[in-house]
Amino acid sequence: MHDGSVAERLLTDLNDVRFRMTRRSAAGYDVAAVDGFVDELEAKVKKGESVLVPIQMVRFPMARRRDDGYVVMDVDSFLDRLEKVAAMQDGKLSETGVSLPDTSTRWLRPSNPVLWMALLGLVAVIVLYFL
Repeated sequence: MHDGSVAERLLTDLNDVRFRMTRRSAAGYDVAAVDGFVDELEAKVKKGESVLVPIQMVRFPMARRRDDGYVVMDVDSFLDRLEKVAAMQDGKLSETGVSLPDTSTRWLRPSNPVLWMALLGLVAVIVLYFL
């Protein structure tokens, strides 16, 4: 690890994270998958390994039941913050946050079926309107 304070910050963030559970009307990420990933990240940080690439590459399955998952935006926001801290650990980002590309589009990933179904419905409406 390049900076002990950054590693400590990562460990604190990983230990303190708590996600809200979804309500019946919303889909969420599978709890076991998210918790397992957080545990893996914690183990990597303790070993001094980089966690930047795993954070950037992770895709979570959706929970089978709507009320058994973590709120998607909570998890994605946490990963966005964690990604910036991990970039500092790897020396790819200064403390000011310069040079990291914007990751605010994480919610667009294909594992968010509610969004994609809504977009598909919108496209269908637009196509039917012009026919």
